[in-house]
Amino acid sequence: MKKYELLKDDTVTLPSGKVLYRIRSLVELDPFLLPGDLGGYIESTKNLDQNGVAWVHDNARVYDNAIVRGNAHIFENAEVYGNAKVYGNALVRGNAKVYGNAWICGRANVFDNARVYDRAEVYGDAFVRDDAQIYGYANVRGNAKVTGNAVLYGNIIVDGNVCVGNDAMVKSRNDIQWFSNVGSECGTLTAYRTVKGVSVTRGCFSGTLDEFKTAVIEKHGTNIYGRHYQMLIDAIELWFFEEESTTPAQPADSQAFDLERRRSQTQSGAVRSEGLSSFRQSRLQGRDGLYLRPSINGQLRRAKA
Repeated sequence: MKKYELLKDDTVTLPSGKVLYRIRSLVELDPFLLPGDLGGYIESTKNLDQNGVAWVHDNARVYDNAIVRGNAHIFENAEVYGNAKVYGNALVRGNAKVYGNAWICGRANVFDNARVYDRAEVYGDAFVRDDAQIYGYANVRGNAKVTGNAVLYGNIIVDGNVCVGNDAMVKSRNDIQWFSNVGSECGTLTAYRTVKGVSVTRGCFSGTLDEFKTAVIEKHGTNIYGRHYQMLIDAIELWFFEEESTTPAQPADSQAFDLERRRSQTQSGAVRSEGLSSFRQSRLQGRDGLYLRPSINGQLRRAKA
């Protein structure tokens, strides 16, 4: 039994010349969708499964080879096209667009002006909102939240209770880290690379790594949570800056050390590390092929690689 019909006298023509037809319900799909109720626009019956309670609402559009099925719903001015698939209990709404070979499923939400495309997947209870973009082979799942103007692409996987926000530019596992069961609320601490540096989200906090350091000191001081956060901050700095700091040609953290200066000082004796965390003192390479290793007393000594 068909659940909807196409209205040949209520159409929308796309710039490409394709004609989309408004749908009208033939059966009661739920208490809020009765026979005779109008829906959005689709190109043909291949775009919306006649089984299940999936529906295209309002002025939403589904076309090309895109498929909406199961209990999925497309609302407002959202568009699903290309070879995209939306199924399960997923919702796409607002001005969001899902296209290419993207999949949205589970109880995932994509809304506002978000874009999900290429072979990206969003599923579980994840949501993508605001002006966020997910593409390439990116995978957002679990309870992950991607907001603001964040951009995730490549082969990145974002899972759990991760929250990625404004200015994020995440293309690989090297661009993001998260830690669970953190702080007095046992929440998730997320650190990610942005166009300006590294930002952190934790609960209601969202800001730069330096701002997070200040917030931790002001709220926790040196109690157990403060000390734990400091250890995680050290780990974040290791993850995001160690690779750059061990590149001889262009050290990333000029405030922490100047490799050239230490190279010249090492020729006349031991060199004291200045302000480096214990994580980052493990291996510092000079341009002459020698390495500076921390000794027990905190001095740096020369050693062969």
